Amino acid sequence: MSIPYRFQSKCYARMEEFNGRALLSLEMGLGKTPISCFWARRNPEARPIIVICPASLRWNWQNEIRIHMKCDSQILEGMTPYPITKDIIIIGYPTLHGWLDVLKSLRPKLIVIDECQYIKTIGSKRTKATKELCRKVPHILALSGTPIMSYPAELYPVLNILCPKVFKAFFPFGQKFCSPKLTNWGWEYKGATNLTELNKLLKKTCMIRYLIKDVIKDLPDKRRIIVPVEIENRAEYN
Repeated sequence: MSIPYRFQSKCYARMEEFNGRALLSLEMGLGKTPISCFWARRNPEARPIIVICPASLRWNWQNEIRIHMKCDSQILEGMTPYPITKDIIIIGYPTLHGWLDVLKSLRPKLIVIDECQYIKTIGSKRTKATKELCRKVPHILALSGTPIMSYPAELYPVLNILCPKVFKAFFPFGQKFCSPKLTNWGWEYKGATNLTELNKLLKKTCMIRYLIKDVIKDLPDKRRIIVPVEIENRAEYN
């Protein structure tokens, strides 16, 4: 099995302190997927596992699970449920709501929310489905190199899922951290305030953050891999 780098082991230790409910916001390229697999591998009781990710990343997750956990997983496709045969399941955001009842019936012990900025909008279908699936699940790992795309309000849905006792409702969060402005159509939260306090609160409750510059000494040399692709319609492609 693969062996984690030193900073990845530190991430694992911190995830344990958070009882497997963490916002893993490492910069791209530092191994958020392997770190999640390491935690799942070392906590075998945390199954079934459901990985929610962008549809294009499902096969990458299946490959990473095979490498780092030495086991198979099942990718779910389409909107019509069919029998689930594995205890590690991978599903894309677009089809999650179609499988929601089936997945809830499995009583998952760990849910991985990959690219968690996908659920930044409170009222969206994918955010509601993700939140419903995560209800009463003991361990949740949210992954993103950029958990906030524009302003702190986008982070609230993930924080509410991870730490519902700390981030109970959006209104007090928005009033304190999102530079609220009262308009003719109600409150607007398209700003940021008290960021130092928010950063400390996140690190205390759930967030694990590393940049490449912080761990460059631990990383191997950059590798470039050429993957040849067979093209049948070469003339059309050209």
